[in-house]
Amino acid sequence: MANGRSAALEALLATTPLTTDAWVQCDSCATWRRVPAIVAERLGDDRAWFCHQNMDQRFSTCDDAQELEDDEIDVLMRAQERASAGARGGGGVGERAANAHRWEKIPRNVYAHRERRRLTDDDVMVCVCCVEDGVGCGADCLNRLVLSECDPAHCPCGSACQNQRMSRGAYKEVNVKRTGKKGHGLFAAQDVRAGEFVMEYCGEVLHEDAYAERKQRYHDEGRSHYYFMTLSSSETIDATLRGNEGRFLNHSCAPNCETQKWMVRGELRIGIFATRDVQAGEELTIDYKFERFGEKPSRCYCMAGACCGWIGGAKAAEAAKAYNIEDDEDEEAHENDLEPVMTLLTDAQIEEEEARGRATTAERFAAPKKSAVKAESKSWRPPEEVREMERQRKAEEREHNRAERATARLRTDGSNIRRVRAPTDSYASKWSAVSAGAKKRTEVDLKMEDLQGASGGLRSKDSITRCVQLFNLCYPVDEHGVTQVNTRDLGLILEAISLTKHPELQATLVSSGMLSGFQKCIKVLGGPSAAAGAHAALLRKILKILMDLMTHFKELVIVRIKETQTAGGTLMNALGDLRVANDTPLMKLARDFEYQYIGTGLMGPMPQRPRVEAPQQQQLRRNDSGSGSGGAPWGTRSPSSGALNRFGGSTPPGSRFNATAPPRSAMTGGRGGGFNGSAPPGSALGGRGGPGRYGAAPAPPQRESSLAAAMRPGHHGGGYPPSRPNAPGSSSWDNGSERGVKRERDPPPSRPANKPLLTKPLPPQFDDPRSEMFSDAVTAFVTIEVEDLRAPDHPLHDPRANYDRLTQMWSLDAVSREQSEWRNGVGGVIQTGALRQRVGEYVRTRARDRS
Repeated sequence: MANGRSAALEALLATTPLTTDAWVQCDSCATWRRVPAIVAERLGDDRAWFCHQNMDQRFSTCDDAQELEDDEIDVLMRAQERASAGARGGGGVGERAANAHRWEKIPRNVYAHRERRRLTDDDVMVCVCCVEDGVGCGADCLNRLVLSECDPAHCPCGSACQNQRMSRGAYKEVNVKRTGKKGHGLFAAQDVRAGEFVMEYCGEVLHEDAYAERKQRYHDEGRSHYYFMTLSSSETIDATLRGNEGRFLNHSCAPNCETQKWMVRGELRIGIFATRDVQAGEELTIDYKFERFGEKPSRCYCMAGACCGWIGGAKAAEAAKAYNIEDDEDEEAHENDLEPVMTLLTDAQIEEEEARGRATTAERFAAPKKSAVKAESKSWRPPEEVREMERQRKAEEREHNRAERATARLRTDGSNIRRVRAPTDSYASKWSAVSAGAKKRTEVDLKMEDLQGASGGLRSKDSITRCVQLFNLCYPVDEHGVTQVNTRDLGLILEAISLTKHPELQATLVSSGMLSGFQKCIKVLGGPSAAAGAHAALLRKILKILMDLMTHFKELVIVRIKETQTAGGTLMNALGDLRVANDTPLMKLARDFEYQYIGTGLMGPMPQRPRVEAPQQQQLRRNDSGSGSGGAPWGTRSPSSGALNRFGGSTPPGSRFNATAPPRSAMTGGRGGGFNGSAPPGSALGGRGGPGRYGAAPAPPQRESSLAAAMRPGHHGGGYPPSRPNAPGSSSWDNGSERGVKRERDPPPSRPANKPLLTKPLPPQFDDPRSEMFSDAVTAFVTIEVEDLRAPDHPLHDPRANYDRLTQMWSLDAVSREQSEWRNGVGGVIQTGALRQRVGEYVRTRARDRS
């Protein structure tokens, strides 16, 4: 130990650069642990933290010794403060202040973390506009209504299209001037009419992680200006170092411009539009709201009548109290800011920088991620930790409820907007049940709250227009540029639309471009390939909305469905594809929509159903235990005929049932026996394969499956009713049918519904027995065992039993038993083969108890 310091402290002080880690105290053992600074920031002062949450495995339990003594921790923290002050002060601050006013002008956004999106035919919305007086695609263009620019290769107006302003760079002339305390501002150099496009807000597009790093970097550098603007829930535009003149837009509580997020060639971009007429020389302003902000509340100098003195309104004024800013303090004034110095970047330089940035990002994501903390997944926790976590959860819920009540009182006073409880099955009600700590309100969530009325529907025509424009915000991209879907935001929009019941507002919905948003939803959610769950539920919601609109506006809706299209096809085709969806409820709903409202033939021929190739181990045959075997997937339908495959083999040619019965069973067709070509061996209708009454050669006796026996017309316990009694004195089925004798024809027997036992291939194992697939598998296994019990020669057969009822009862009992054992065993994986054996033994045990 040198100078009274431990070797651990000396090692930390010798690191270059000095560590920025923070120290937190365990709420169980009161031991101090070193964690990354970002972890300490997220915890704040009111969140619990325990040793087992530490990423450093050397100090991840309460029994581990403290890394440094308390006085050594103070020494390290003072050294960190000096290093941080040195980075912001001294000679460095002059250099940073000299460079803070320098920026590079770019003609478009810079994507350094991912490739730009590549357009497909389904991404290109095609309008139905026509050229009038040399002008096309005006205010009523379908693409304009949903904030999407027309594609020049597919727009019917060609070069006369007026809906390509961002891609063409049709900016208004502007100037950058001083504005006193606000620093520099943006001024119009020409008259701008209400609704006209002013310019695009350009900058560097950052993903969430890069945005957090950039924000911390600017904070450490002591910058006083922030140029961040939220692009989507996953990306942010930063115009601090690279941007265009839009970065000089100042805030106003009564702005003359607004931001709109448009879809341009597959990319989401931000445009500045005038909300009223602006004269030349007037400053252009916007309302920052949640679009552009700094960490610390900023004073507002807009001098508008509704201004409260802070950017962000009453909430910002309340937050400013935590900073103890005096009324006469004027630290936010920027009258002495240096004149901005601009450097122009060319497209070639931007592309080169993007290539370097993507290479760096690829290397970072290529590195293997460290495993999670070993103690995080443990099921047992100390009692004191459990009690503290429960207290913390209840405190957060109480705080959230108090904030909700306070917000409701503020909204009620001086306003006619009332906060009501959302419908029971709505997305809003499900969201309100989420804990406050798990909520992260998005832009769509915040805006939808202002657009909805007391009943949950959209309040006015203007609300409908703004709601339809929010569809573009529901499709963020990840760090690799892959399009995702925010199902919650999309659900909030669809829920509000479905609750809009006023006929006049519904007519506005049909003509507002809503159907264009629906077609984009169907494509992004997967269409007929949508997986069961949130995606399929949203698609069903779209169909139900269309059905509701058909009540009053059937002809108009059908015309709009035909007109709405992309370069890949029309909305009518997209809805027709849902008739073969993998999700059964969605498929049925789409077919009902066609039969009840559209009419046969308008949606085109029935498309090919998307198929999911099942692995070999997921295919079952009747006599298998669950490990699988060859042949067609058990419980699926034949590729050629579409008939149910209940056994797993191939369909013999000529089979009456077009299914896959066991070879040479009574249900197979052709020469092996059956009802199509030859009867079962030994029957009076025997054909080539049996010793029938026409002298055919006897065939060796074949073992008949119990399911085939149950399905025979002569079997009373199967799916067919008993045959009609013969005439008096008749001894065979054809008595009374001799020449010249007319007998009454028996009514054809009614076949049972051809319902598949399983609609999907079974997985090799189940992680959760509470899933619908698990219940279907157990029901199928019980059905197989009961089919054997139906045979009269089975030792456990009961002629008085209602095996259909027993199948239902035993299936429910078997599922309950499995779920109970799974819960008592604290989870675990359930192998399909073992499940098959347990269910079979359970059915046989219950059958023995009955006998």
